[in-house]
Amino acid sequence: GEELDELVEASFGGAEAGKVTEMIDNLGKEEYEADRMQHDLLQKLLAMEDELGALNIVMWMKVLQALGDIANNAEKTANRIRLFLSK
Repeated sequence: GEELDELVEASFGGAEAGKVTEMIDNLGKEEYEADRMQHDLLQKLLAMEDELGALNIVMWMKVLQALGDIANNAEKTANRIRLFLSK
């Protein structure tokens, strides 16, 4: 985003580096919350198996897994940026 562009212009230092580090910290918290929500939704889905049917449950499980993968990859990318900033 815009903060990353400003960070590049500031040679990866100063106030922009601090802002990006704070954003990375927040992303880690959000990824944890996404994991918790994914788990809770999975439990609710499984409880509705009779109502939704096995095929729908499998489809929704794949959707939840894909969303979880996106959140995990975002966190991994953020951690790589953090390593780059700490050098």
